Amino acid sequence: KVNMNTEKKKLPGCRDLFTGSWNLYKDRFWDLISIGLISALVLFMFQGLFVLLGNVKNISPSGISVIAVGIVNFAAILVVILVTIWTSAAMLVAVSKSDEAISAIEAYRRSWIFVAKYFGVSILGALLVVGGTLLLVIPGIFLAIALSMAPLIVINEYNEVSVVSALKKS
Repeated sequence: KVNMNTEKKKLPGCRDLFTGSWNLYKDRFWDLISIGLISALVLFMFQGLFVLLGNVKNISPSGISVIAVGIVNFAAILVVILVTIWTSAAMLVAVSKSDEAISAIEAYRRSWIFVAKYFGVSILGALLVVGGTLLLVIPGIFLAIALSMAPLIVINEYNEVSVVSALKKS
């Protein structure tokens, strides 16, 4: 369905944006802290796994295959990346759904569907920024600023956008 409303919306001023953002942050403070704490607990568990594997390998190097330790470490790194992206998506869901108060667990539950596209936008955006920075520093800075809204576009327009179109819209 095409929106035929051609009336332009006026953007709020800087003061209004900061005031609205601050009020939203104050209203959602404990939800956002809870989302971060859940992520921190999972990441600390995997950090403990790294330490445990390192200690076991030092105690009995012949008993544990270096390849097995490498595979477990690689899997742990993938989980850390997944948790980080999922946490970012959960925070965006908690903030973008400002008309309703949702808990940290609900934010994580709702944000799970966004993880794949969010990951794609993050990786492709990072590669573009690195490529721009390798050319010259200024294009990298420009791309970093220009692509900064792509994750929010993925969250707000999930069904309408692909990874590439979210980067283009940003």
